[in-house]
Amino acid sequence: MTGSNTGSAHVSRIYDSISNDHASSQLDTLVLRSWQRCVKDYDLDPARASRPHILTATRLKDYRDPLGRFLSIARRGIMQLFKQIADLGYVILLTDVNGVTVDYLGHPSFESELKRCGLYLGSVWAEQHEGTNGVGTCIQEQKPLTIHRNEHFRSPHITLTCTVAPIFDPFGKLLAVLDVSSMSSPPSKASQHLALQLVKMYATMIENANFLANFEQEWVVQLKTNEDLNDATSEMLIALTGDGKILAANTAARKTFQDNFQNKDEFNECFDDISMLSFEQIVAHSSSHPGIVLPVRLVKRNNVVYATLRAPVQKHNVLPFIQNRVRSSVIHPGLEKLGGSDPVMIDIVQRIRRIENSDIHILLAGETGTGKEALARAIHDTSNRRNKAFVVVNCAALPDNAIERELFGNDLGLKVDANCNGKVGKILQSDGATLFLDEISDMPLYLQSRLLRVIAEKEVISLEGDGSTPVDLHIVSATHANIEEMVNAGEFRDDLYYRLNGVTMTLPRLRERKDKRELIQSVFGIEQQTNQINTMAVDDGVLALLTDYEWPGNIRQLRNVVRYMLAVSNSESIQLEDLPNEIRTPHIAGIPAESRPVTGFSRIRNEVQTDVSAKDKVLASLQKCNWVVTDAALDLGVSRMTVYRHMKKWGISREP
Repeated sequence: MTGSNTGSAHVSRIYDSISNDHASSQLDTLVLRSWQRCVKDYDLDPARASRPHILTATRLKDYRDPLGRFLSIARRGIMQLFKQIADLGYVILLTDVNGVTVDYLGHPSFESELKRCGLYLGSVWAEQHEGTNGVGTCIQEQKPLTIHRNEHFRSPHITLTCTVAPIFDPFGKLLAVLDVSSMSSPPSKASQHLALQLVKMYATMIENANFLANFEQEWVVQLKTNEDLNDATSEMLIALTGDGKILAANTAARKTFQDNFQNKDEFNECFDDISMLSFEQIVAHSSSHPGIVLPVRLVKRNNVVYATLRAPVQKHNVLPFIQNRVRSSVIHPGLEKLGGSDPVMIDIVQRIRRIENSDIHILLAGETGTGKEALARAIHDTSNRRNKAFVVVNCAALPDNAIERELFGNDLGLKVDANCNGKVGKILQSDGATLFLDEISDMPLYLQSRLLRVIAEKEVISLEGDGSTPVDLHIVSATHANIEEMVNAGEFRDDLYYRLNGVTMTLPRLRERKDKRELIQSVFGIEQQTNQINTMAVDDGVLALLTDYEWPGNIRQLRNVVRYMLAVSNSESIQLEDLPNEIRTPHIAGIPAESRPVTGFSRIRNEVQTDVSAKDKVLASLQKCNWVVTDAALDLGVSRMTVYRHMKKWGISREP
């Protein structure tokens, strides 16, 4: 069939479909609606042969300028998408709500041909001008779609396939359209299914990135339906003022809370109207447990979502009263409360009482999750330094250079009297206060010598050596490793160890504590008070199971389990069905402590002492975990940074 005959057949098909019920039944409803608009509302001629209109650079600027920062945000997503589809012959268009192409990526070899087809920067694809097409029809329908070949209205476009998805602004209004088009494609529309999924995914990613950028100075609650799901495209984002009033919501949130949010650019709701936990409680949780998800039950819905909170980037814009409420909402147990009735903990508390206002530095030892940070905070809160900051540095969570910046800031930060933008390090922030160095065993050797100098001289020296600042430090350190063994192995400076180890206190594992049942009840009380939950009784059977459980993650695991149970409970008391699966699984509980495997540094050290190479152990773990360092770190019971340091020390690398 010649091109002319093909065009005539296409024109006849359009008019037959509009006027003939049988013909229209063979057509996608969305396409039929668009064809009807083209004929009845726009009075367009499907046989018109003119090319799409392309704006001049000067005229295009009038459409690009109002989009401002959004274009640079979208550009990053467009470039990532283009890398995946460029070899398949696709071109990417980003248009505004008028159908004007404000950004474009296509293969330079086909530029002239793409321009002829209108797949080019500045082209206008409004449905009123070009009839049924991906961009124009998406603007009308405001949903992802594919207009494939002869579904286009105008005959010159019937070789094209266009797959598109809308991008909305933070208030639910259409902002842009992301389009992936090709000048030729297989006959079947199903061939574009993967393209449609990719376009939807990247449109959502761009929309969410724009949302976060627009509200970087506000609180943003991020909600997911699955605690383990890392799919950003399903994430619900809600921007809030400091007192919890909803400012905006992304598409996923509007869909979930459509009764509250749909088609609104101004909200009267507060976060408390949609969540069983108040905004204040979520802020308090985020403040005391940064990065840890919080289960949240939704109002009028029998389901739980998982919340994290992004605080405002500009801290000075946070309303002071919300900061005060956060501080008062977070419950930090005192020394006696932490001691409970366990003999070991009572002895620790009594020793702390005798030295709490001295200059003796304290080293807290014990398994991960035994409550070392909580005890360090209690030491601070009971001392005469309590009116100043409790400053925390986690040496295991940061790369080497980041630990140095965190502790010492940049050099400008030392010049506290100068008019500069330097970052003041945590050591200077701790002047007259308490500095808590968590996982001190992960501090690199070269930084250990610098910290030693600070402790010995009681001053911070600038990098150039041209100035110093005096500091009054009280350091509480914590570790789950055996530092004495590290000293013997040359992995930790002995002089720094003896400076930090004014006194060592080893916290018992939760399964060893004599007051385990009372401690579990206490954690329930603290979490209910912190999150302002009405007092809930705990079923005796539940309490028995929790008491018998071995708690490999110690108190940290206990608190996470308690938070989960409080969030999912649907009655006035905690029942067996509220327990997480790992607690209800019989084979986990009841393992004698002496039968449990040795983990972490202790396991590596023990094998060194029995002539099994620690290097071989790390290498074997990496191989077992397919060289995924995070998994190997979990297998060894150490931090990722520790695994990286051992790999560097022993020259371990994956063979190509």
